[in-house]
Amino acid sequence: MPEPYRLNITHHAQKEIRLLPPKIQRQVDKRIRSLKAVLDSGGWPQDVGPLQGRADNYRVDSGEYRILFHIDDEARVVTIFRVRHRREVYRGL
Repeated sequence: MPEPYRLNITHHAQKEIRLLPPKIQRQVDKRIRSLKAVLDSGGWPQDVGPLQGRADNYRVDSGEYRILFHIDDEARVVTIFRVRHRREVYRGL
């Protein structure tokens, strides 16, 4: 069985998560754990989409919020770099 993915959440993304309401924080945390579990099992989440123009960067929905992340398959690292409401998440990328 391959080595599990390591989860890295950038300082910026941690701050964005802390600013969310507690209910949304729990929802996002559950979604991140689910994402990691599926990747660790060798699968690929069905609701993950690529970010245009950004290699190995993806987004996954968590209700009205989007979790943006980078996957390094060779190093087996998933880096969460942005968590925001769907109408704000892509600004400034």
